[in-house]
Amino acid sequence: RGVTVVTVPAAGDGRVDPTSALRVLRERGVARRLAEPGARLAAALVEAGLVRQLLAYVAPKLIGGATAPGALAGAGRRITEALELEDARWTVVGRDVRCDAFVP
Repeated sequence: RGVTVVTVPAAGDGRVDPTSALRVLRERGVARRLAEPGARLAAALVEAGLVRQLLAYVAPKLIGGATAPGALAGAGRRITEALELEDARWTVVGRDVRCDAFVP
């Protein structure tokens, strides 16, 4: 009840094409969207130019390893190709740090 299932085209890798999915939402009157993606979807959204604003938390913990994805999965970018966040505001929240910024 109150749910509509919509089929959207797949991207080249067989996953949902984020551009098509967000276009369908826009056509249905959804002007603002919030994504809490994993590393793969985050990378797809950024690479498609679909991220305008970022809210991220940094915790004082070290995790990872050679096979652990970072915030963005995929091929990644060299430092010279990095997207530099704009108007970044940093706020301490307990032991974490919150970053509010805009993606160029």
